[in-house]
Amino acid sequence: MHSRKKIPKDEVKEHERMKKATKFSNGLKKILQLKKDGCKDVSLLSGIAELLIACPDFFTLWNYRREILIALKEELALSENDEDKLQEFNQRTKNELTFTENCLRVNYKSYGTWHHRCWLLTFMNNPNLEREFELCNQFFQMDERNFHCWNYRRFIVQLSKVDPLLELEFSSKLILVNFSNFSSWYYRSSLLKLLYANGHDPKLIQSYLDNDYRRIESATFVEPTDQSVWLYLRWLFNIYSKGLQYLVSQKCFSCNKVNRFVWTSTEVEGEYIFAIELANLIDSIDSLSVYINDIFVLLPPFIQANDSVWYTKVKYENIFENGSLYRFTLKSKDDSILEVTFNHSRKDENENFVCFTYNFETNFEAGSKIDSEKYESLKTLLEMEPDNKWVNFTLAWLESNDDAMDDIIDKLIQIDHLRTNYYKDLRSKIMLNKFFQSNQCDLHTNLHVSLSNLKLHSLRDMNRLMHIQYLDISHNEIIKLGTTFSSLVSLRCLILDSNSIYIVDDKLHLPNLTILSLSNNRINKLQMIVILLSNCAKLKHLALFDNPLVKDVSLMEANLKSEQFSHLELAIYWERSNENEKDISNIISKERKSIQSRNKNEFIHKL
Repeated sequence: MHSRKKIPKDEVKEHERMKKATKFSNGLKKILQLKKDGCKDVSLLSGIAELLIACPDFFTLWNYRREILIALKEELALSENDEDKLQEFNQRTKNELTFTENCLRVNYKSYGTWHHRCWLLTFMNNPNLEREFELCNQFFQMDERNFHCWNYRRFIVQLSKVDPLLELEFSSKLILVNFSNFSSWYYRSSLLKLLYANGHDPKLIQSYLDNDYRRIESATFVEPTDQSVWLYLRWLFNIYSKGLQYLVSQKCFSCNKVNRFVWTSTEVEGEYIFAIELANLIDSIDSLSVYINDIFVLLPPFIQANDSVWYTKVKYENIFENGSLYRFTLKSKDDSILEVTFNHSRKDENENFVCFTYNFETNFEAGSKIDSEKYESLKTLLEMEPDNKWVNFTLAWLESNDDAMDDIIDKLIQIDHLRTNYYKDLRSKIMLNKFFQSNQCDLHTNLHVSLSNLKLHSLRDMNRLMHIQYLDISHNEIIKLGTTFSSLVSLRCLILDSNSIYIVDDKLHLPNLTILSLSNNRINKLQMIVILLSNCAKLKHLALFDNPLVKDVSLMEANLKSEQFSHLELAIYWERSNENEKDISNIISKERKSIQSRNKNEFIHKL
């Protein structure tokens, strides 16, 4: 760099470094050529060892060593009952263990070395696993959070079938030495999950949890800024509020389990949207079949809306008559996974409209709740440490004091401004949870929802609104129109006025949307509008008042004409005027009234 004095290099050290590099490069070329030639002589192990000691992370060299050792074992198999050969093989593998240990002392975070050692234990005869546990303890003294070593310990625990209770004692010993050892706390949580899954006495597991809480509570007062204890405390609070069943992973459930589905009319006669949310993530649902009153329904290929929601548009010519029962049967590979019956009643003004929805969850899951004693302990600590972000964050996360939550979030943003967006997302999650919980009955019967003025920075759990046709999220703090919205497959009218939106995800798809109002946002790129028009094929009305993008309307329209869109009818309201405001307001009002007059058909029984 200019104006910086050059630091003279130590020529002797530089010469030695270049000498070592040249030696390593020449040796590597020879070894790689021998590997290419298919040479698997045992004598090559010493040459490879010299290179690996210098650079333990060279995966190709570890692979070559394994090839040579496998060839040696195959040669031994051909020499049955040859004690000398067997003894030679056993000695070779023991030497290999010693060699990997030497490499780990050069770099104890070497992926290749740890992997080779795991392989070696399954390859050799009668490995001394007690010695491996001792080795882990040595490396934990060097770095107690070395995840390579923790993974290796899990491997040898599984290999030696050690009782999880003994491993719990081991984790306790490490925690007593240093309660900030997050790896030990995490290992402890995985062991408790394993005990519960294996059918151990729930009272025993509960006693471990209670002891852990007492230990953690003391640690929060001793060192209130230590994140390790706070992370484990949150995990404990989840169990206290949701029960021991929280220890069971949701991945244990069958991928065929259906959380909810929607069958709803579109504006095209005889066309319906069928959307389904599965409990687990899968690559496709091509094997799913649908029957209505035992009549097979031909389904076009499904489109993935988000991680768990899939939808398709169905042509179904049969008429849903007033007062009739309709039994929906969902099958996967000839096995019935769900059977739901609906009673369809209609109003004269919407005689052809149907909206069948099924929700597996009968009650919305509230936020984490703990007993008053634990909550008061946190309040006491807050009085002692009012600016401690972990105490404030835990109280906000618990939602234990609804009235104070908003103030706590504001305080967190003030004392930890680098994570402002994270705390805003936390507030959004809490506000949405409260809304869903308090409006659960209305959500079961209405097709329109208002989430305005809730300080929402992001949206989550929108799968619950798959059936909604009118959604008002105006006057919030949303910055992105992302794939979270894609689960709103039935949505016809979306109001997003007075937010801070400037990003539109190119994976966003709203197949039924006809009206979108984005007035008073921060959209400043025409590409965002292009994405909207490309991915919302039925869009007819788009309001863009008061966005930085809108400067030269004629230029905007000319640029959009160069794009090819399938919209036959599309009105874009670029600038705010009395006429434009009146037009879009009337259109939205008319759509809202039309949707409010419709019936949503709840299921009456299920199989």
